[in-house]
Amino acid sequence: LLHGAFHFDPPPPLPSLAKKKRPAKAAGGAPPRLRRLRGDEQAYRVEYDAQGETRTGLTANFAFLQNLLELDPPALRVRRVEAVRLDETETGAPGQLIWKREPEPGPGA
Repeated sequence: LLHGAFHFDPPPPLPSLAKKKRPAKAAGGAPPRLRRLRGDEQAYRVEYDAQGETRTGLTANFAFLQNLLELDPPALRVRRVEAVRLDETETGAPGQLIWKREPEPGPGA
């Protein structure tokens, strides 16, 4: 049936065999990751800038805080997050630093 030499052109490249391109990383890098509270830690102390003032608040809601850091709204800039153990006045002793915002590059940088 096929007597002789037949030369076939190679098949076109298959899309399924093409290497996938990885999406480019965002300019800001990966979103900050927090750790959950451990042992005797009871809350997160959050230092933030809002309406031109530096304020401090407490929260035990891990999901809320993680979402806040990922969204990073300009009107509320989180500066640092500490894990604290509350005392009877609910002010908390000095806590363990979990996350701190890197300083913004200035005009001289």
